[in-house]
This record gives sequence, C-alpha cells and structure tokens, in this order.
Amino acid sequence: MKVKQLLKSKALKASALLGLSLLSFSGNAQTNVTVDANDTWLSAMLWFTNNTEQTYENYAGDWPLADLKTTLNTTDNTVSLYPNYSAYTAGDPTWSNGVLGNKIMLALSYVQDDALVGQNITFSGTVVSNTLVAGYEVKAFVKLLDANYSSPPVAEITVVLDEEGNFTVPVNIGQYPATAHVQYGFMTRGLNANPANEAAYGKMVIGGGEPEEPTVDTTVSIDNDSELIGYANWFQLDGTTYINGGTWGVDALKTVVNSNNTLDLHPNFSAYGDGTDAEWANGAIGTRVFEGNTYVQDDALAGQTFSYTGHTISNTLATGYTAIAFVKIFDANYANLVMTTEELVPGENFSIVASPAAGSHVQYGYSVTGINANPSQEAALGFARVGQATAATVDFTKQAVSVYPNPATSVLNVTAQDNIDGVQVFNLLGQKVIDATPNQTTATINVSGLTAGVYIVNTTANGKQNSTRFIKQ
Repeated sequence: MKVKQLLKSKALKASALLGLSLLSFSGNAQTNVTVDANDTWLSAMLWFTNNTEQTYENYAGDWPLADLKTTLNTTDNTVSLYPNYSAYTAGDPTWSNGVLGNKIMLALSYVQDDALVGQNITFSGTVVSNTLVAGYEVKAFVKLLDANYSSPPVAEITVVLDEEGNFTVPVNIGQYPATAHVQYGFMTRGLNANPANEAAYGKMVIGGGEPEEPTVDTTVSIDNDSELIGYANWFQLDGTTYINGGTWGVDALKTVVNSNNTLDLHPNFSAYGDGTDAEWANGAIGTRVFEGNTYVQDDALAGQTFSYTGHTISNTLATGYTAIAFVKIFDANYANLVMTTEELVPGENFSIVASPAAGSHVQYGYSVTGINANPSQEAALGFARVGQATAATVDFTKQAVSVYPNPATSVLNVTAQDNIDGVQVFNLLGQKVIDATPNQTTATINVSGLTAGVYIVNTTANGKQNSTRFIKQ
C-alpha cells in the first residue's frame, strides 16, 4: 500500500471542517418517503411560450390542485396526473388557437416537508398506469430551496416517468447546506389541453412503493495498491468538544499495513508521547479523545453509485474504543459532510453504498476513536484487523435498524424489522449510559438526561448487531 499525504493547502482548507465530522454526518439509516394521497399536497403552475424556445412567461403558486389537473384517491392511495385543461379558453388567443391550447404548462403537484432538511432521503413510488398521449411528460422530483424560496433552487433532482413500475429519486440533502425547504412530487409538462379531448389524452396514475436497490456502477476496497491518507481529529475528554485536526502519518495513527491486503487498526499511541506533556497525558493515561482516520480519497467516484466493501477478520479493541468503516462525502468546497458508517463486526463483511453528487470529494476508509493511549498498554488494548470482502459472502444485508430523530433532544426512537433484544447507548469514552431490553420492534429511549454530545447506539435484533451514532442536543 502507498501512503499519501494531502497537499498542505487542501489539508488546511478541510481541517476545521473535518473536526466537525461527528456533528455533521449522516448515519446508516435512510429516510424513505413515498406517495401518500392523505398527505397535504400543494400545487403551482408555470407556463411558457408555445414556440421552439419555450420561453418562460409566468408562475402561479396559488393554482388549485384540482385545476392542474391532479386528483388524489385516498382509498386506493394514488395520485392521477392529467394534462392541464383549466387554462384553455376558447376564443382567447393567449390560451388557445380555437382548437388546441397555446401555452406549454408545467404543473407541480408536491408535498413539502422541511423536517427532511439535512437528511439522506429517497423519494419512491410506482407508476401504476400511463395512458398519456405523446407530447406530455411527467417527472418525479425532489426540489431543495433556500429560506427565501429563491430561484433557481438550491438543487432539483428529477427522474422521467415513462413506463409502468417502480421509480426512485435518491438525494443526499446534507450535500446542499443552503437548503431550508424540501419538496417532493411530480411535474407534468405539455400543451394546455382542450377539455373536449380529455378522454383521449389519458392520464398517469402513481401509487406508493419501496425504493429500488441502487445500481452499483463500481465496487472499491482497500488493498495493497491503495494510496492511504492519515488524518486525525481530537477532542476534550467529553468526546464532543472539538480541539483540532490535521494530517497524521498512517503509521503514527497507528495503522499497520500488512503485505497480505490487510490492515491492523490500533488505538493511537503516538500522541501520548512520553507522558510528560499535560496536553496529551497525565502520566498514566491520555487526556484526549482521538479519532484516527485511515482512508483513500478518490474524487473520480463523484457522480456515480459505488459500493465500498471489506471484511473484519478480527476485532479485539478494548471497551472504550470504536472502529468503523466509513464513506465521507464533502461538497466541492469542503463546506459540508455526509458520512455513512458500518461497525467492524468480527467475521462479517461490510458494504456501504453511496451516490455522491458530481463535483463532490469522496473518501472511504476506517477510523478508530478513543482516548489517546499509553504505549505501555498496547498489548492490552487490542486492534481490529480488516481485509477484502470474502468471496463466499455475496449478501451484505444487515438487520435494518432506524434511529431517529437525529439530533435528538428528549427521546430517541429505534425501530427494526424484528424484535429488538437490546439497546445500549455509550458515550465516546466507552461508558454505557443507557441499557434497555425492549423486546419489541420499536423502542422509545429517554435521552433527556444525557449531556449534549455524540453517542454510540448499539442495537441487537434477531441475533444481529447494528451500531450507529446520534447527536444529543
């Protein structure tokens, strides 16, 4: 393996932001939203000149849903999208030529949910039927807007709907820090239609649906040809008060590179020094919570969907130290971070699928977090050994566990497909602060008594373990 240091200018640019990684990441859980006819649906209309350029003319945010024309069927839980007929006015050359319409209409039917700001979401559904005539197009969309609803929006992600079946619109909203409002729904575009043609022009009927599994363009892993980068963040002993961060030698982290495509991930001993520097040691143990990151940066992965895979051969790290695999996605200016993690469970493969936006900075690798350690304790504190994913295991499915809200103020909800046998919450010093045995598929954990900071939630359900982090506000 090759060890690579980032250019100093880039490292300095990112250093203050990397220190916020614990406060700005998005964990394993994905928020899925789908079509619900019982939601509060909003509507708007834009129209354009009916010519080759289709020049934008106007916008109406108070165009009624029924006049778009969009209909909600709460019994079947479907949304039906038609061409627009309400704008047609026979004899008015602005809106018709006497037989056909004379404007290109863009009808927006959508739900707004600002609680989704900062999350990773997937908007999904199912095209039940489509009888729209040629000339009309429907797109599913997720639109991100700033606090003032400025135009153009912060981002707009669309998927054309032209065939029956499932659709998925994935969005990492955390990549767009200016976002204050989140809208998702449908846009129907085409000529404003003569009501006399309504039966002939058809409609598109859309219902709810689970997201499709993403199509993975490439798979990456860390091997002997990887160019490794070392980076450290350190905190006060509360584990949340950030002190500083910077490039750190891979060997000094301490990450041991083996010749057989494996890495040994240890607690950090180099920061302890000889124990006489009060900044780092009190003579017996360290005085900082140290996060050592060993990773590869590959910005060529931006704009595609990739899977980062590996295998945890063993993990003997002592209580108080956590080791994870991660994918970190920064925006173009290193101004925002989305981080997805997997716990390193001995004997198990891990797979993290990510879809970074074009222009993102992409990092994948490992981190070990815990008190900077006294070198005399190296043998006792253990290490995690990681390598390539085992070829015999092709199913990376883990027990699906969701932890929300994140950040949390008073309660933390935990849901799983199977009964939850246990929920343990640890602070970053490895101290267990909550231990619950809900024995049901949902659990409500009272976190109001915890001090503000970052915590680890370990969940056991149906014999499978899941680990993620949450922020207590």
